Amino acid sequence: MIVDARIKVPWRNTATDPDVKLPPAFEKYDALYGYCRLMNLTSSDLISEMRIAGVSASFLMAEHEWGPDPEWNDRCAALVARHTDLFSCGFASVDPRTGDAGLQELKRAYHELGLRGLVMEPDIVGLSPTDPQCRPFYKLCESLSIPVGIHTGINFTSDRPIGNGRPILIDEIACAHPDLPIICHHGGWPWALECIAIAWKHPNVFIDYGAISPRYMAKGGGYGDVVNLMNTLVKDQILFATDWPMMRYDRALNELVHLGLSENTLEAYTSLNAQRLLERMT
Repeated sequence: MIVDARIKVPWRNTATDPDVKLPPAFEKYDALYGYCRLMNLTSSDLISEMRIAGVSASFLMAEHEWGPDPEWNDRCAALVARHTDLFSCGFASVDPRTGDAGLQELKRAYHELGLRGLVMEPDIVGLSPTDPQCRPFYKLCESLSIPVGIHTGINFTSDRPIGNGRPILIDEIACAHPDLPIICHHGGWPWALECIAIAWKHPNVFIDYGAISPRYMAKGGGYGDVVNLMNTLVKDQILFATDWPMMRYDRALNELVHLGLSENTLEAYTSLNAQRLLERMT
C-alpha cells in the first residue's frame, strides 16, 4: 500500500467546471511548474490516478492559497466522505491572522466536517509560524490531538519573505508543544539538512518531500546527505508525499528507486510512518 501524506484538494470536480484563475502572486509558480495547468486538473483526475497507482489511506489537504477557508474545508471534507477507501483523513485550512474567527472555523472543521489536521502556509500568508497569532491554533490542535502541517522551504512570491519557511522556526514550536505532531511540508529546501536536524531532535516532527522529484533529491539539487539521513537518523519520521497535482504518481513512484532506501525504510516511508501518525489523530 502507498499512502500519500500530502494531496491538494482539486479546485475543479469535473472538466465542465470553470477554469482556475490564479492570483498574481502565483505567476512565478506558473512559469516554473505550469501551475495553472496543474491546478486545472480535476477531482476525477485525482481519483483515477490514485486508483491506477494503488494509492490509498491518504491525507487530503485544503490550503489557504486563494478563496475563503470554509469553502476549501467543505470541499476537502466532501471529497474525503465520497472516497473513504482512498482518503484516511482531511486537513483543514485556516488563516491564523483571522484570530478567533479562524479558531471557530478550525473547531467547525473538526467537529462538524470530521477533518483531522490543520495545514498552515506561513509563506503564503506572509507570517512567521512562530508569530503569536499562530499560538492559539497550535494549542487547539494539541488539545484535539491532531497534527499541524507547516510549509517549510522556499517560496516564489515577490512580496513575502523566504525566512518564514526556515525549518529552524519549527524547533521553537516543537519545544513549546512536545505532544503536537508537526509535519514539515516540502522538506525545507534550501535548508534541507536543517529540517533533518529538527526532526532528529524532536520525535513529534515529521518531514514530507511533497512536490520534490526523488531523482532530483538523489542527484544533488541542494539536498546533500539528506537521502542517507532518510535511511538512518529520521527513517521513522519521513512521509511519502506528492503534493498532487504538483507531482504525478507515475513519476513519483517510478523515481523512488533513485533514493536507494533500504527495504524497511522504503516501507516506512511509503506507508508505515503515515499509518503511525494517523493512529495519533483518531
